[in-house]
Amino acid sequence: MLAAMAIFLALAAFSPIASARVAYTTTRVAPGLYSFGGGLAFNAFMITDEGVIVMDSFDKDFAKESLEAIRRLTDKPIRYLIYSHNHYDHIGGGEVFKAEGATILSHEATAQWLKRHPSAEVVMPDQTWSGAKSELKLGRGAINLVYFGANHGEGMTVFQLPNERAIYTVDLVVPHRVASPTCPIFLRASGREPWPKWTRWISSR
Repeated sequence: MLAAMAIFLALAAFSPIASARVAYTTTRVAPGLYSFGGGLAFNAFMITDEGVIVMDSFDKDFAKESLEAIRRLTDKPIRYLIYSHNHYDHIGGGEVFKAEGATILSHEATAQWLKRHPSAEVVMPDQTWSGAKSELKLGRGAINLVYFGANHGEGMTVFQLPNERAIYTVDLVVPHRVASPTCPIFLRASGREPWPKWTRWISSR
């Protein structure tokens, strides 16, 4: 149930460099699972027996510090960087992890949008997944990638970590702020993806 599950959020709707600089810290969420960041920007990474999975890079400066934080904990290779969605502020540092040998993964909708709106600052995904759910396994680690349809960004992905009973989500839920006009709560009247679907799913984990 929700009460037994850790939920940690990346709250940035803009580049962390654009806001007042805060000290970034690493927080252990569960064995092998960490949150890194500060202020309004947090990513996540999982250290498995076969390597590291990173969830969102944010911009290059943030990505470099995130990589340094990972290296303070392990020298295992960076196997995957997963883009949560198409917004450049969340994925502009992808090249930092690509240079480490990471395979960049995103939802198909994210990749399609990036093809239509290329940026020199953003590395295109190497692999994509499609539909409402996909599972990524690395060693004994596992992440369920979940897509609820039209939302804050194209291909907006929620990361469910079943072994750790945790969820990492970005921008989909932003405390103390009005939701984006493309969030499901606003789409309900048009008959599109309803907000209750998301809340029921969270509550059932």
